[in-house]
Amino acid sequence: MSDIFDPIDALAHTTFELWNVVIRGDQTPRERAVYQWMKEMPIGALVMEQSTYYNRAKRKHAIGILDSRETRVVCEHEHKHPSLERCDECCDDNRWSEHYIWLRTFDGERHRWHNAEFLRIPATIEDHEAIRALVGFLQHKADE
Repeated sequence: MSDIFDPIDALAHTTFELWNVVIRGDQTPRERAVYQWMKEMPIGALVMEQSTYYNRAKRKHAIGILDSRETRVVCEHEHKHPSLERCDECCDDNRWSEHYIWLRTFDGERHRWHNAEFLRIPATIEDHEAIRALVGFLQHKADE
């Protein structure tokens, strides 16, 4: 693949630019709606892990189809010894959630991400129509 154009880089740049528009603290209702759409990630959605935007070497493992997700409540003992099924020695105050997301990347590989933040990428005509409908609906409401 040429250094001039890499489709994964193009997706990363476009997604990150859209994210930068909607992440501001003083969001308009339209920006807030797109922000919420980008954070809602159904299984099968095209997604990108946020921090890898700045690490080109990791991008090919960070953009793909959301394959599955899981949240596990763990304690310090389970965290240090992952082979434990469940530790009953800890009180509830020592428990926290660990989030796992599995992606199917464009090369067909499956990658697991742990406690990472993802963004939904508008990838289909339906995705683009959903965003346009959000923006258009909110514009129509503002005009009323």
